[in-house]
Amino acid sequence: MGEDCNKGYILVRKGKTMKTLNLGIFPALMLILLLAHIDRASSQSSSFSLINTSGDTLLYVGDDGFVGIGTTVGDEWVSALKLKIAGSISPDRIVFSDGAGSISTVGPSGTDLELHSDDGNVVIIADGSVGIGTEFPGHPLEMGSGAHVTSGGVWTNASPREYWENIRDLTVEEAMIAFHALRPKRFNHKVDKQEEHVGFIAEDVPDLVATTDRRGLSPMDVVAVLTKIVQQQQEKIEELEARLNDVQ
Repeated sequence: MGEDCNKGYILVRKGKTMKTLNLGIFPALMLILLLAHIDRASSQSSSFSLINTSGDTLLYVGDDGFVGIGTTVGDEWVSALKLKIAGSISPDRIVFSDGAGSISTVGPSGTDLELHSDDGNVVIIADGSVGIGTEFPGHPLEMGSGAHVTSGGVWTNASPREYWENIRDLTVEEAMIAFHALRPKRFNHKVDKQEEHVGFIAEDVPDLVATTDRRGLSPMDVVAVLTKIVQQQQEKIEELEARLNDVQ
């Protein structure tokens, strides 16, 4: 039997029955031949195994839908388990690909999880940090742009000079127009009606601080407007103080 397997045969076990399939030397036909055999055998047995010449189970499909690679036993503590891989994984990852992208897990446990696509990737490293568009997140959540959430839960925008062009000072007139057009509101979310907030409605803010789609707001934009207004007011206060000092 071992000699036959080395020549292109494979052993298929249905229950207690063992059969030998000749798969020849054409790997492309292997899956077609195997599925055809399984279909014919399904009326007699709802589970089957592929076994090598040493008697080791290479692939097992149980009557409950469980699939085992290198094993015939699922983890009992995971009731919904449908796939288990026993033994070492080489080259230390499992990759699922649909042609457009792939999902790969690095190592069986305690290591990184990577989700890859043609347009970018998502990485969850062993300490729980998540990177979107970056493979080496240095924060609990980090974007490819450098924006991130700190360990204290604070969202930090990425704003290095190298990202921007047409950099110029915000004028007092621009800030004043936007400041007077801002309409602070009180509101609660439609889903969680008990939690009330104060802020601005994205569709109602002036163009200077609005996003392109007017579906969200950047706090940094509003802060910049307020900062310019406060700076102008501070200059006026200092001017008035100087006049009072002259009068005295």
